[in-house]
Amino acid sequence: MRTFLIFIFFLLVVPFAILWTMSSTPAVILPASVTALGQATPLTVHVADPHGVKQVSVTVEQNGMEYAAGEVKQSSRRFHWQRNVADNESSRRSQFFNLAKEDKVPDLDLNEVIWKSVKGENSVMPAPKRSAFVILEKKKKDDDD
Repeated sequence: MRTFLIFIFFLLVVPFAILWTMSSTPAVILPASVTALGQATPLTVHVADPHGVKQVSVTVEQNGMEYAAGEVKQSSRRFHWQRNVADNESSRRSQFFNLAKEDKVPDLDLNEVIWKSVKGENSVMPAPKRSAFVILEKKKKDDDD
C-alpha cells in the first residue's frame, strides 16, 4: 500500500515539478529610450518565450494614473504534441504582425520571416533591390513658325 501511495505521489507531483523547472521567464524587448510618449507615438514591444505567450497587457503610468496601451491574447504552446507547427524565432515574430489591414507590417520584417520559412531559419536574407518602371515619352516639337 505504501508503494502504491509513493507511486501515485510521483505520478501527480513529478510532471508539475518538471514543467515548473523547464519553464523560463519571458523575454521582454523594449526599444531604445523614448523621450516623449503621446497618442501617436509608435512603441514596439517584443515578448518571447519558448513555450509561447498566452497574454500580454501593456499599460502606461503617467501622473499616478494607469492607461491601457494594448493587449494581446493567444493560446500558449507549453505542450509540443501539435503537428506541423513551426516553433522557431520567425514564427514567434510573426505572431505579433498586424495582418488585418494591408501595409501595417514592416515590409523588411515580413520579407525576412517569409525568406526564413522557405530557405531555413539560419539563412541570411539578401538586401532588397528596389526598382521603378519609368516610361519616357518623346518631347513634341511645337511648330510656332
